[in-house]
Amino acid sequence: MAKLKQIRQTVFDEIQPENLYCRRDDLDNESSVEKFFADRMLKDFGYKDSQIQTKKSISDIIVAVGSKRVRYKPDYVVTFRGSPRWVLDAKATDEPLDKWEAQCGGYCLALN
Repeated sequence: MAKLKQIRQTVFDEIQPENLYCRRDDLDNESSVEKFFADRMLKDFGYKDSQIQTKKSISDIIVAVGSKRVRYKPDYVVTFRGSPRWVLDAKATDEPLDKWEAQCGGYCLALN
């Protein structure tokens, strides 16, 4: 009888202070989150380099944030068959995510 592979609930299911990709202590700013976590996660998910657009190759879009309109682009756009599949915006571990939720959501809506 074949063994069932245990399904990982999240990338943080590993024992702290480590996650699946790095030590939490290594994540101190946005750049380190991209390098030590996001890049490794995308590779683990099986995406090819040709499917991963980074900030340098992503066009910014004007999105609504409350009553304001701001220019915004995420750190990564992952594509599948040439179309955006998902958007990833890395932040430092101490940065509040709700501050960026509207921009990232607006970007996704504009891509749709």
